[in-house]
Amino acid sequence: MRSAVLIGVLRSERDRDILLRRGWYRIPCRRRFGVFPTHLAFYRTARGGAPIPGIALYARVRRIRKMRRSALLPEEPSHPRARDWYWKFEMEPLRRLPRIVRNLSRTRVAFIRTTLGRLRAAREIREIFGIPPLEEITGRIIAGEGIPFRPQFCVMDRGRCRYRLDFALFAPRARVAVECDHTRWHRLPRQRRKDREKNRWLRAHGWRVLRFGEEEIVNRPEEVRRKIREAISAR
Repeated sequence: MRSAVLIGVLRSERDRDILLRRGWYRIPCRRRFGVFPTHLAFYRTARGGAPIPGIALYARVRRIRKMRRSALLPEEPSHPRARDWYWKFEMEPLRRLPRIVRNLSRTRVAFIRTTLGRLRAAREIREIFGIPPLEEITGRIIAGEGIPFRPQFCVMDRGRCRYRLDFALFAPRARVAVECDHTRWHRLPRQRRKDREKNRWLRAHGWRVLRFGEEEIVNRPEEVRRKIREAISAR
């Protein structure tokens, strides 16, 4: 039987200290489980003090108890959720993964389910989902064209980052925004609307926009290369 792993988030130094010193982690009971996980892994955020946000620690679950928050954290009796019910996951000793599983794509991490084998093998969050490294493939294609480019480029507007591009290409005749659209997220209606708004704004501010889907990047890289060449050379 495969080990069922649930990835939780350490959002603060206090949550990390509770895990390290007291050996437990809490999840609200409103979070439904078809089958309780045999292991928990822990994604530590920059806000939680991580020098490199990612997953470094995991452990087998020793026992699960249902408790009110006030019993878990008696030092906070007036907390707004003091009477709410939580699952208290009591952990066996923590173990380190072979490497930190980094979140290079800034994927939203919240109670992701995976297997222990996939977790141990992963180098980046998307690999846990079984998602191909689209940005890595596209980056190699762009680099082969020998033009200046910047990955994860921030387009500024009125002193703030308006949009972040997967790749910004700076050709003599054009600025080209290249976006890699993972099927898992970019097929959702809300995300499609946001993509259209982003395209309109970028084009109105002098950018050419290229969007490549998962199937195109993985199975037709030469077509991706051709479209990039056309975009950077067009007048």
